[in-house]
Amino acid sequence: MAILGNYESLIRPEFNKNPEITANRYAIRCNTITQGMIFVIYLLNSLNIFIIDLRVTTICLISSLVVYLLGISVCLKFDISKPWMKYFIITWTVILITCVTTAFTYHAVIASVLPIIYTSMYSSSKLKKYTIIAVIISTIITVYGGYFIGICDANMVLLTASPFSNYVGSNNTFSLNYINDNLPLTLTLFYVFPRSILYTVLAFVCSKISKIITENTNYATEMRHLAERDQMTGAYTKSKYLSMIENVYKFEKSIGIIYWDINYLKQINDTLGHEYGDKLIFSIASIIRKFNNDNDKTYRIGGDEFVMVMRGATEKSVKDKIKKCNEAIKNAEPIGDIPLSASYGYAWGEGKDIDQVIHNADQMMYDNKRQHHKANN
Repeated sequence: MAILGNYESLIRPEFNKNPEITANRYAIRCNTITQGMIFVIYLLNSLNIFIIDLRVTTICLISSLVVYLLGISVCLKFDISKPWMKYFIITWTVILITCVTTAFTYHAVIASVLPIIYTSMYSSSKLKKYTIIAVIISTIITVYGGYFIGICDANMVLLTASPFSNYVGSNNTFSLNYINDNLPLTLTLFYVFPRSILYTVLAFVCSKISKIITENTNYATEMRHLAERDQMTGAYTKSKYLSMIENVYKFEKSIGIIYWDINYLKQINDTLGHEYGDKLIFSIASIIRKFNNDNDKTYRIGGDEFVMVMRGATEKSVKDKIKKCNEAIKNAEPIGDIPLSASYGYAWGEGKDIDQVIHNADQMMYDNKRQHHKANN
């Protein structure tokens, strides 16, 4: 059962933070689909729906199945996150495709480009060069092996290189009078060499397309990151906060909310200038963000208001967090002669009740704000 579970995880890939693991899993899945298609071809041929020589399809099915099972066994036995696995998977793919193209020759010639396409998922330039070499070697095997073993590619035997009209006589007869009599040279010059050039060009094009896609993805990610972040403080924006409440936080089992409202901002703006006011906002935001972990996010939801949302929070974790943050704010370097200070409120509860949790934290913060004003007036 464990083996079946591991096998299913290989052929049903999920995105991983490591892009190579994701690429490896998709390549494995594609090889599985390829092997499935070979079986379908064999089945249809056995039912006389296809008219390929059954001996050829049998050779293709058995050889490819052996290669596939050996390859999948290695993938199950070893950790596919290992750096060498991408080379193994590409090699495995090339051998599998070689079995197909040797048997079906011109019918499956397009399959030879699959390993090159696969390498577009990887960032390794060494892997791309390795794949080109492997595909060229596969092409040599395919051309020569297919000539004797696979479906007869008549053009490889007759070496036609002119338009159809050159071979049609006046009485509408088709004539050919030249047969390939120099096998090594002609197959190399007319098949291996041009195909190798095309594969090299395709690899270059795929590499450039992959690079462009990666650059566009990185740019889109950067733009999304900028749109989600407040440029002054680095905290997330209010729009991100509202989106997370609607799409994420309300589905959490437990949630913690902590509000802060900066004190003395107007006083500092009036006496020292807005430059120092911005410094105050940045300082408190930096302190709050310093206490974020993987389950926490800090948002700037107003000019001087911040909220931290804690996923999986408990009463203890919320109180511990607010204590640490407030102590750090209290002990921070003052702005001029004015100490850093922020009124706060907090609450916790189930995600489905997040609106009430937010209300409770917000109400506590405003009560704390009024008490602070009374104490300082």
